[in-house]
Amino acid sequence: GIVSDGFQLPEHSGMFGKGIYFADSPLKSWQYASREEAIPKHCCPALPCCNRGGLILMCLVDMGDRREEHTANIHLAGYDRSGCWACLTCGTGAYDSVVGLSQEQGGALRVPEYV
Repeated sequence: GIVSDGFQLPEHSGMFGKGIYFADSPLKSWQYASREEAIPKHCCPALPCCNRGGLILMCLVDMGDRREEHTANIHLAGYDRSGCWACLTCGTGAYDSVVGLSQEQGGALRVPEYV
């Protein structure tokens, strides 16, 4: 869990690369929290949370400089601010987070996702 192991990046990339995904719609988050693989195997069936799925954390997230993506891009790996490219371009295009845009915003998703 988060208390004993801290936040850990997933082993597999999501729609916008590896990262911790957030949503401003609880229903979007619930899709992932209620999956069977999201529920710890050592979970106690007597606890109410284990009978209906995983848990959702409500967080305030500082996105920093955002990169907007209109469609999935599983190859995103972050921006290396200390690399040669960052030096040559004076950091142009640097980003701290990725926003998957909704259809309303010109993207492909029903609701935005944040990584």
